[in-house]
Amino acid sequence: MTASQPASARETAAASARSPRDAWTPLIHQCGFTSPWQTGPTDHSVLLAATPGATADAPACPEPLTDAAWLVATESDAETPTARELAALLGPGTGLTAPTDSDAWKAALPTETSPRIVLLLAEPDAQRLVAQTSRRAAVLRTLAAACGGLPEGRAPQVWLVARPTGLFPAPEHPAHPEDAAIWGATRTLANEQPGLGLRRISLDRTGDPAADARRLAAELLTTCRTPDGVRTRSRTRSSSRRPAASLPFTSNIRPTSLLPSPPVCRAFWRHAIPAPPSDLAGDARP
Repeated sequence: MTASQPASARETAAASARSPRDAWTPLIHQCGFTSPWQTGPTDHSVLLAATPGATADAPACPEPLTDAAWLVATESDAETPTARELAALLGPGTGLTAPTDSDAWKAALPTETSPRIVLLLAEPDAQRLVAQTSRRAAVLRTLAAACGGLPEGRAPQVWLVARPTGLFPAPEHPAHPEDAAIWGATRTLANEQPGLGLRRISLDRTGDPAADARRLAAELLTTCRTPDGVRTRSRTRSSSRRPAASLPFTSNIRPTSLLPSPPVCRAFWRHAIPAPPSDLAGDARP
């Protein structure tokens, strides 16, 4: 068709090139979309459809470390199935109910190698939130005191595993905002006692202890093999950086949480005042 054709000819050709209204729904199905919905008159209409949900592949679990001794502590019996599956994937280790007594921690901590401690928090109880958060803080306080007595060269690594609080961008959702209290307390403790190697993980439970343990074990075993200063959460990674004094901007990559499906990682740039060499720039989230 050329520009010299009359308007009526062009309209006729364009109309013949369009598919009839009833043909669009089958076409949408053939293209892989689901749940098509169409409304409007015959000459023009609105068509909506959804993309099929992708099933995330289970993360590959690295081989257990040969020189690691793991201690998986649970806050309640409800976390025991996940703890049992997790301990089997991590390698040699023991499990216990998280105590609030430093002597109990000292008796449980391995001394022949650097201990790696995982704290699996129970589902928060909104009816007794203050008491529950206070006990969690006592668990961390007594654990820190016990780790202070470890032999030289036996630095611990500690992970606190909470539930999604809504502190992070989508796809994390505020399913358990009550955990934000202990999340903040842990962040303060990590800054005050960096020797604990304290990190936090937001784990979105699926209801399948084995599946949750696999996702968590993959993250823990990967973290153990990363350089110091690298913080991990979900299947994406972020690291705190100490920018050179000449850089006027720093990058901030915000991964979300351990979700059943691959998370979204949003990257943006923000203006930053160059930090002195002795300071850590950025928002480090262990």
